[in-house]
Amino acid sequence: MFYAYICINRDLLVKNLDGNAALANQAIRSITEAAVKVAPEGKQNSFASRAYASYVLAEQGDQQPRSLSVAYLKPLSRDNEDFLADAIKLITEQKDSFDQVYGTCADNRYELNVPEKQGTLAGLLDFVGQ
Repeated sequence: MFYAYICINRDLLVKNLDGNAALANQAIRSITEAAVKVAPEGKQNSFASRAYASYVLAEQGDQQPRSLSVAYLKPLSRDNEDFLADAIKLITEQKDSFDQVYGTCADNRYELNVPEKQGTLAGLLDFVGQ
C-alpha cells in the first residue's frame, strides 16, 4: 500500500496555458487517470505491484490544501485482518477530523472506493475535469 497526494491549482494551470480551460481540464483528467492506474515501479516483478488504486478521494475548492498522510503515522498492525478496509477507514476519519476542527475543507468531493463498489473511474475523471 502507498499514499499519494496531488494538488493542482486549476486557475494557475489555465493561466499558464494561455486561458485554454479545455486543455487544462484534459491535462487534469490525464494526470488523475495516470495517478490511479500506474503504480510505483519498485519491486514490480517481485511483488506484482501493478495495481490500480483501491481508494481515491478527489476534492475541489479554494480552501488551503492539506495532506491526509498523518492518518498513517501509526503503522497498520500486522494483526489486522483487512489492511485495505483499515487504511480507508483511517484516511476517511482523518478527513472528517479536519472538517470537524477546521470546517469543511473542500467545496465538493468525489470518492472512488473499490471494496465498496462506490464511484467509477469515468465519474472521477468527469469530476476532476470540470
